[in-house]
Amino acid sequence: MATLSVRDLATITAGRIHLADLPPIMGVREVITSIHFTLNSLPAGSLFWNLQPDASAETLQAEFSFMQGASGLLLDSRDVEPWAGRYTLRVSNAHLALRHLAAYLRDRRGSRVIAITPRPPGDPTSHYLESLLEPSVQRISWDPAEARILNSETDILIELTEPIAAHESASLLLAGPQLLLTGHADPFLTEYQDRHVIHQLLECLLPNGTLVFSELLNMDGLPATAYPSLPHEWERALDQTDITLVRIGPSREADIRITPTRGTQGQRQLEVDDFLLSYTPATFRKTVARLTAYGVGRLLGQHQATLAIRLGLQNQPPFHRRAA
Repeated sequence: MATLSVRDLATITAGRIHLADLPPIMGVREVITSIHFTLNSLPAGSLFWNLQPDASAETLQAEFSFMQGASGLLLDSRDVEPWAGRYTLRVSNAHLALRHLAAYLRDRRGSRVIAITPRPPGDPTSHYLESLLEPSVQRISWDPAEARILNSETDILIELTEPIAAHESASLLLAGPQLLLTGHADPFLTEYQDRHVIHQLLECLLPNGTLVFSELLNMDGLPATAYPSLPHEWERALDQTDITLVRIGPSREADIRITPTRGTQGQRQLEVDDFLLSYTPATFRKTVARLTAYGVGRLLGQHQATLAIRLGLQNQPPFHRRAA
């Protein structure tokens, strides 16, 4: 896949390039290797995308970014003189320019990008999801304060490492996941109920992305009463987008049903499609994680037999096809 140059970025964002008197070696063809949104963790050679300019300290922000080793600076306020070998890119609106770049990357990306909200220690969901994307997959533990240009031909699994605040959602927007998986009582859902913040977080899935809500993920057993549902504020926000909500679980509203059953010997089982998977209280979370990954694989268009093989379930008890 072609790399992204300073000139490419200027075209995508309708920006104006300003090279230093002693310009970068490649000039406007200089390749952008990474994009970051905070000064505190700015690595050398990256582009600092200033989404929160401080008018009173704008020049100091620019100077500090170059001092940190930034190769370039994108800003939407006033022109700043770049250091030798560096560049600046002036746009009319830094937030809008980021959306334009995200749309461009999403259109040209040949890989699948899946994001999963923070998991508790020892949760195997990411492991099972990774097995769906093999043999070509990058597994990234995501720091929401930083973003790389994810333009690889390989599939990408993003493990969010903490709940994402509104001002940090730019990283996820740039990554452009087609699918975001979350579950019951997830801090990602419960921490943020403000409508504006929810819209910012969902923007990473636009256009035509999918939010997958696993009704049993994070639970230690089947609920005694009603099955959990997505918080109302999230459902209302989804109604105003073209994002698809897919539920995986036992409820009647679930799009991919996981049905609790009892085996002939009284063993606890979960059924999905024409498969049964036995579990004990100690293995419930692992079983749900595996079946959630199975449901995600269905959404990715993978065949049932392929999923059984990739998840290590083919002809291996306690996972088996229901007898005809």
